[in-house]
Amino acid sequence: MDKNQDITKKMVWGLIPFFYSKHNQDAGEHLDYLTKTVNGLKKAGVDKVIVVDDGSGMEIGKLNLDCEVLTHEKNQGKTGAILTGLKFIATQNSGDGYIVQCDYDADQKSEDAELLLK
Repeated sequence: MDKNQDITKKMVWGLIPFFYSKHNQDAGEHLDYLTKTVNGLKKAGVDKVIVVDDGSGMEIGKLNLDCEVLTHEKNQGKTGAILTGLKFIATQNSGDGYIVQCDYDADQKSEDAELLLK
C-alpha cells in the first residue's frame, strides 16, 4: 500500500492554541487571524479542528467557525493549551491519525498543512 493512500484513511486533526490579551492589538484582528487559520486548515484537508481558548475571555464558540472550542478559564500558556487539545483528541480518537498544530496568529500559512499531508 502506498503511504499517501494510507494517510487518507486516517483522521487528521488540527490543533490551534488561542490567546488574546486585552493589552494587545484590536480583538477583531485576532479573531480574523483565528478564522483564517481554521479555514486554512480545513482547506488543506484537516478533518476536525480544535481551538483551545487559553483564557482570552472571548466567546470564541459564538463565531461559528465549525470547529470544536475548548476553553481555559485562566491562561495556562501555549504548552498548557496544546496539552489540553492533545488530551481531548486522545479521548476522541483511537490513536490512529495525525495532528497538525498551527498557531492562530497568521505567522504560518495554515493551508500549507496540505504539504504535510501529501
